[in-house]
Amino acid sequence: MNSTGSYGFNFSLVKKGSAESYPLFIHYDGPSLAARANGGKSDFINCYVLLVDDWLPIQKKDGSFGDNSYMCCYHQNFNIYTDQNPIPTTGTVKTYLQKRYIESVHYAERHLPIDASRIYTTGTSHTGYGALLTAAIYPEEISAVYDIVEPISIGSNGVSVYEEEWGTSAVKLNTDVLIPGTSDPLLFTKLSDMRRMTYYNRELDVPLIFDVHGKNDDKVGWTDGKIEWFDSLQSNHYGGVWYWDQREHGGGGKNFSNDETTPDIYRYQNNKSYPAFSNCSINQDPGNGSKNDGDPYGAINGYLDWDDSIIDNSCNYSVNIFIKDFYVGGVLDQDQYKTCTTDLTFRRLQDFKPSSGTTITWKNLDNSNNKIQSGSFTYKGGLMTLKGMIVNKSGNIIFTENLPLPEHTR
Repeated sequence: MNSTGSYGFNFSLVKKGSAESYPLFIHYDGPSLAARANGGKSDFINCYVLLVDDWLPIQKKDGSFGDNSYMCCYHQNFNIYTDQNPIPTTGTVKTYLQKRYIESVHYAERHLPIDASRIYTTGTSHTGYGALLTAAIYPEEISAVYDIVEPISIGSNGVSVYEEEWGTSAVKLNTDVLIPGTSDPLLFTKLSDMRRMTYYNRELDVPLIFDVHGKNDDKVGWTDGKIEWFDSLQSNHYGGVWYWDQREHGGGGKNFSNDETTPDIYRYQNNKSYPAFSNCSINQDPGNGSKNDGDPYGAINGYLDWDDSIIDNSCNYSVNIFIKDFYVGGVLDQDQYKTCTTDLTFRRLQDFKPSSGTTITWKNLDNSNNKIQSGSFTYKGGLMTLKGMIVNKSGNIIFTENLPLPEHTR
């Protein structure tokens, strides 16, 4: 799994707590560090932690060894033992690192009592980018992502080792990752940008994404790119919650506590359906990318939640959604709501998979079982999204069912 002969790589598997079937976290050690046999993130217990690294034995001009590929990839002709490679203008950028990460997951699944429906990626800063990229390349294997102040895209940007691995920013090299549903390769400039990858993967069974960014982050930065990230997640109907506050890159000045942004991640499985919210009417405003514009802290989908007792049958589907309390720094925020509207997309459907041309009927019931909204549509394939759903703090059941096709169309 590299461009230059045989090369051994490190990974560590650490058991934390006990379980009959263990969730697995992929935890990424920083660039130039070998995977260390420590426990990884301390927030999660009763699991296995797979620690992977991004260390390449590149010898530098000063005689020292060790560099990285940003947990991503490098050119098929890149010599991993030197920093004196030509800058490529043709050929393929191959995701060697990501392939060995997922093969390490498969190794753990084969040899340990791993719950393959609960595979999670997590990271902070540059390691968070690795977590997003794994979920973008292998979305149907990953259950959820939790990141803190991660970059949304990468590029060579004049850094010599990255230019040797990926080409210059002006050169658009192919990768070995295909556009979903096609035999066409993704360009590196597209694979490396998570905003673009949400679009390419939009029809797949994608994981939920949870992250938090800081308006005073002077390392990764708070720019219009973060707003585009939030917009891409919503327009492509991803599930999760995306926070921002006044934190610096290292966490100083943050408004939210760790408990408030850390998801109850074991709820989420890659074989279990979930509702993805978008365009919620009570979201706070992140602004335009200037740190002084918009609300100082907030979240997209931070007020919304659902009951896990989802009904996902071949002929009907229902989920109970509701508004929850919103906490900041351990106290109830001054803005609380009893009702709102949101678009609702059914993700990772297991059994409710109607045929194209089927009539879908739906209704929105309040907690007194009164019908407050209803409608129908002809299903044309792809994602199912109900727009402008009323959601109350007391809860609403969204019920859908498919009517059988007429006999002559079967």
